[in-house]
Amino acid sequence: MAPSKVIDFMGYRKIAAALSIVMVVISIISLSTRGIEFGLDFTGGTLVEVAYDRTADLGMIRATLENGGYNDATVINFGSDIDVLVRLPQSNSSSLGDELLAVLKENYQGTIELHRIEYVGPQVGEELREQGGLGLLTALIVVMLYVTFRFQLKFSVG
Repeated sequence: MAPSKVIDFMGYRKIAAALSIVMVVISIISLSTRGIEFGLDFTGGTLVEVAYDRTADLGMIRATLENGGYNDATVINFGSDIDVLVRLPQSNSSSLGDELLAVLKENYQGTIELHRIEYVGPQVGEELREQGGLGLLTALIVVMLYVTFRFQLKFSVG
């Protein structure tokens, strides 16, 4: 039988505690300066997916949308380099997809297809936040009950 190797975990406790404290402080500073940036699922808005006939130039698309009055649009590739996803916060026009497609086609010599348009209302985001918080609270209570029954109440509180 080979001799077992002894690892001194407790010898590294001060280093681990210092690293944990530094990471928590960085997180708190980041949250206080930048805040939480919620996506469309939480704030509401419109998501438009379009497909170009060749590689899409995201910089040109952003400039075209800004010239068309869509200053808050977020433009990213979606899947491949010809598929583009445009996110517009707080837009709920029923003809938004057609308007956006017309703006994009103005300065483009080729074909652009509208694949999908989705509107997410802020009410849905509010429900997601509420359900997520309840799920987190439920998980915490279940883990606390497990630790209480398996070990002791004072460990579960900690």
